[in-house]
Amino acid sequence: MRRRLLSFAVVLVAVTALAAPALAGGWASVRLDGPPPAYQEVPWTVGFTIKQHDVSPVNVEPVFLSATHRESGETVRADAVQAGEVGHYSVTATFPLAGDWKWSITPGPFEASSFATLHVLAGPGEGTSTTATAAQTATGPHPAHIHNGTCAELGDVVYPLNDVGGALADEGTPVASERALGAETAIPVAVSVTSVDTMLFSLRSGAFAINVHESAENIGNYIACGDIGGTLLGDDLIIGLHPLNNSGMAGVAVLHGNGTNTIVTVYLFAVGEPIGTGTPTASASTAGGATATIKLVGNGDWRFEPAHLEIKAGTTVTWTNETEAAHTVSGSDLEFEDSGYLDPGQSFSQTFDKPGTYRYECNPHPWMTGEIVVT
Repeated sequence: MRRRLLSFAVVLVAVTALAAPALAGGWASVRLDGPPPAYQEVPWTVGFTIKQHDVSPVNVEPVFLSATHRESGETVRADAVQAGEVGHYSVTATFPLAGDWKWSITPGPFEASSFATLHVLAGPGEGTSTTATAAQTATGPHPAHIHNGTCAELGDVVYPLNDVGGALADEGTPVASERALGAETAIPVAVSVTSVDTMLFSLRSGAFAINVHESAENIGNYIACGDIGGTLLGDDLIIGLHPLNNSGMAGVAVLHGNGTNTIVTVYLFAVGEPIGTGTPTASASTAGGATATIKLVGNGDWRFEPAHLEIKAGTTVTWTNETEAAHTVSGSDLEFEDSGYLDPGQSFSQTFDKPGTYRYECNPHPWMTGEIVVT
């Protein structure tokens, strides 16, 4: 009898082991269907696949998205639903404020996976944060003028231009546009068209600059500027507008000679948005700024090397994944720009301008921790 009970116990243990779900222990990745856009529609839906050890798709529960507004601290949570093949999920979230959101997806019993900052554009009826960001302000409206002088030394306003991102027609009638279609990764461009009562030759032969402001309320904050000059392309003069005051906004102006008038078309857009197939893009660094490197190393005993780094403000730090697995660089501070997944060989950069201590970890492997002290 005892032998039978012992045999039954052995069989029961074996069956239990075989029936145990594969998700017991270990780690899992959350792979987005595509790079998230700087979206302008409400609500926003994103699809993704959960893979145990970044290999095998697996269904788990609960699965949810969580996000925190960088400026206000307001939070959002949305539950995901399983959709399609094993391991594939979809989640729909509505963000009440425009601006930058730090966000992650938690796949059931596994650690949350964070992603690069989500830039939310202000839409009809949406709230806005008090500080404009490049993604928020991309659509305008932005007052613009032609000034005497150069961007380095702007003089008086000599020719007002229509607001960039405002009405396109001179009489102030908004130009109709159809609902956005095509790639969600398309970068929005704000436009203005103005007929200026002077010849193009006069603008080219003098010292003039096109200057764009943040808003009517913050008219004193200049966000992009370009000096007028250069070689004609037919009847057109094309100049670039470079960012001012860390606005993250750049543009192009096309000046078209039209007899005694000049048609000035200004295009403005946010720079530094994510592109491609999800490969993290490097943060812009201050020209001539210091750099530092951190490696992700190990073979199962993964770690950041060095795990502790002291730098001066303005230094750009680059993490490079030299392991055989995917990792993240995810900060606990709202000001930390999370990397999203770094596959083997990929790198991620971030410039630290503000003194302080920044702690970070790898989401799927939380024992991998690091610390940056900025002085």
